[in-house]
Amino acid sequence: MMTNTTPSVLAELHVANFEQPHFQFLNERDLLRSKLKSRKVHGLNGQLIHQILLSWLCDDSALPAYLGLGHRRFQALIKRHYPDLSTITWGRRARAINIDRSEELADIASLLKSFSNHRIPSEEITDFADLIAAACLGDQHLYRDLGLKHRSQLTQLMEHNFPTLFQKNIHNMKWKKFIYKQLCEQEGVYICRSPSCKTCSDFDNCFGPE
Repeated sequence: MMTNTTPSVLAELHVANFEQPHFQFLNERDLLRSKLKSRKVHGLNGQLIHQILLSWLCDDSALPAYLGLGHRRFQALIKRHYPDLSTITWGRRARAINIDRSEELADIASLLKSFSNHRIPSEEITDFADLIAAACLGDQHLYRDLGLKHRSQLTQLMEHNFPTLFQKNIHNMKWKKFIYKQLCEQEGVYICRSPSCKTCSDFDNCFGPE
């Protein structure tokens, strides 16, 4: 015997078939996105963190859980930039950081910090260094994997926080390529066999538009 089930009851049955924590997670994430989008942020670093967080909440970056900073440092970052949101649970289903590449992450972060702007608070420098290192493990252009909209934003980040490294990139090489090139030179490893970048057949891969 068929029963007459109203649309509202069908909707309730449909919701009941889904995992409730998942819906709670989605609601929390939507709430955080809404709160962040309505915020006015000040200063370059504040604007960059704002964009990185929004992209992360939208699954539009390669950054892992807690942006790759770990829970404690992630909460400290939120408290610095959004003190009124620091008590909210920033739950997000994201992949864990790749521990198999932990040495690579540490090397990138260490390289960046060696070129740091000493006028910027050390905790901000450390956070950006680790954010960039985590994003370097992504498969897209570095600025995209970091959650930024344009390469120019990444260039601003580098110039502001790591100015002496920025100055070394005189030919405007793609930032991920440039960072790894610096690591290789630091270790005395020279993978590129071309006598100069201008004569290299892979020139566009290193210097082409992103």
